[in-house]
Amino acid sequence: VTIRLTSVEVNFDAVRGALKDINVGGVNTAPGASTSLKTSALHIEELPYRPDSCDWFERIRDLPEALFLDSGFPHSRRGRYDILLADPIERFHLTCSNTTSYEDICRYFRDIGRACTRLAEGAGDTLPFCGGLAGYLDYDLGLPLQYLQPPPGASARVNLYDWSLVQDHLLGRCLFVSLPGVGSRRRNALLRRLRDTRAPANDDFQLLGSFEANLGDTSY
Repeated sequence: VTIRLTSVEVNFDAVRGALKDINVGGVNTAPGASTSLKTSALHIEELPYRPDSCDWFERIRDLPEALFLDSGFPHSRRGRYDILLADPIERFHLTCSNTTSYEDICRYFRDIGRACTRLAEGAGDTLPFCGGLAGYLDYDLGLPLQYLQPPPGASARVNLYDWSLVQDHLLGRCLFVSLPGVGSRRRNALLRRLRDTRAPANDDFQLLGSFEANLGDTSY
């Protein structure tokens, strides 16, 4: 496919071919390169690429705090990376009450920051995610930082992950990445699960109740 932008031509097939020969976090991703390498403390192992990352997520969704950061591919062609995570080594969950204060929120973020610093070493600069913090923060969690009372139930659910599965839809690559603290027993157990050729259970999704808004027009 060639797209002409004014006087510049971008050939995506050529770009894809060139990118396959570069190093990712010190790991040669060219076809034929070793598929199990450990460089600069990161353990990176190549797994078969799957155009639909839901196939991978089915293999880990029963693990605690499974998380799927979805680029939208293949339904959208604009995204490049899907990132799949599960079984964090530490959890930072907070639910606000009427007494949640400025100091409570600051303490929460200090705890997260301290935990994350011990994983900073060994993080690659060419991978979108190697491990670390992922989750969500409710918008209303910021109200106590302005000395305003948050609505009951405003929450944060952030976890510290020491491994990730990265699907690169541009290169057609799938990389399992684990941080230095991941022992061989835990890493091998995760890889066995991911490589299991048996079809994972595919329970049909169903709602247990009707959708309900937690914020009315007046409150908004």
